[in-house]
Amino acid sequence: MVINTKTKQIELTPSLEEYVTQKIEATITKLTKPEERDSILCDVEIAKTTNHHQNGPFYYAEANLSLAGEQYRATAHAESPEAAIDQVKDELFREVDQGRAKKRDIVRRSALRLKNMLRFGRGR
Repeated sequence: MVINTKTKQIELTPSLEEYVTQKIEATITKLTKPEERDSILCDVEIAKTTNHHQNGPFYYAEANLSLAGEQYRATAHAESPEAAIDQVKDELFREVDQGRAKKRDIVRRSALRLKNMLRFGRGR
């Protein structure tokens, strides 16, 4: 598993980089099997969108996750970089979970069609 962290207009401190790595790794670990984790690539970008605002959601976080040949992307705006990272982590979890559920549903529908074809027109 490779997690690349990049920043714009803010300094990448070791604590911020560790926070990103910890949160993203925890999310990916929940979603994947151990044998899949070698081929995972996640690019995280944290930025300050403006320098002249004093409050409001002006921190931006974006994550691009390459997992098993699929691409997932999440973005968030928040009042602190940590809050933006937490929102991105939650959105990534939701995206990957929905993608897997979609594939599972397609397989189930296909199996149901095959089962109905094998019944040769008999009722349920």
